[in-house]
Formats: sequence, structure tokens, C-alpha cells
Amino acid sequence: MINYFLKTQVLALSVFVLWGCGEPEPIKTDVQKLETIARGPLFEGVNTATVEFDIQKILPNEVKKEQLSEVRIKSIQLALADSAAPVPNSFTVLLASPNTSMKECGFIQEESIKSNDYNVSLAKEQEFLEEILQDKMQTLVIDFDLKEDWFDDYTVTAVIDWELKFKN
Repeated sequence: MINYFLKTQVLALSVFVLWGCGEPEPIKTDVQKLETIARGPLFEGVNTATVEFDIQKILPNEVKKEQLSEVRIKSIQLALADSAAPVPNSFTVLLASPNTSMKECGFIQEESIKSNDYNVSLAKEQEFLEEILQDKMQTLVIDFDLKEDWFDDYTVTAVIDWELKFKN
């Protein structure tokens, strides 16, 4: 009887280990387009535009964000909504959630902006993304450094291409 019980436990443990070691499956999603808004008036120096979102809205119905096991940002492209708005000296892109602190995802420096390159230089370390995306909501924050005052709202659009994988 003890021998049977021991064999059953070893078999069950083996099944759990094999199940846990499975390869994460990639998730096909469209790029995510988010509009961040900074309410005017805005003044020379660093200002902040934000938007809340839920990553669950771009996931397939059968995948829950709690199943995400590998998360990376492949690219972020920024664009200014108002062509009359002043062009910033720099951008910093950050992500946060209710239960995590704000983390930097990347930046665009003045040299790139002058050449009309609004592709974000991404942070090499992105391990924090999994925890942020599994929270109930996420906040995209874009800090931008204005050269002059702007008295209207300031909208920055971010197009994010995610690389997401999940475990069943």
C-alpha cells in the first residue's frame, strides 16, 4: 500500500514538473495605439502626458493577462497630434500600475527629434513589464521637455508593438 502511494506521488510530481516546464506560447496581437494627454496650460520644462489602459483588451479572449509569462516591448513610435504644438527637447516613456512603481521603458533624445526620428530607444532591462501588465490597470506616462510655454492640451500618441507569451 505504501509502495503504491509513493509511486502515485512520484508520478503526480513528474506530471506537474513537465507541465510547468512547457514552452510559453506567443500571442498574436495588433500594435497598441494609445493617446496620452497633458492638460494645458503647460510651461517650459518637463511636463507629463498620461493615459490608463488595460492590456487585457488587446489579448485574445482565451488568454488572461495573469497567464503572461514573457513580456517585451519590440518598439514604441511616438507622434505629436497637433502639428502647431512645440516640439520637445526629449521624451521619456514610462509604465506603472496601481501596485508597482513607475519604470522607464525608453527615451528619445534631442538629436533624434531634430532628425524627425520618434522611435523610442528601449530599455535593455524589461523584466518589470510582466508584473505591471498583470495588474488591474496600467498607466502609460510620457514626460516631455518643452522649449516654450504651450497654453492648450498636448497630445502624444504612442504606438506600442508588444512581444507577449503566455503559459497555459
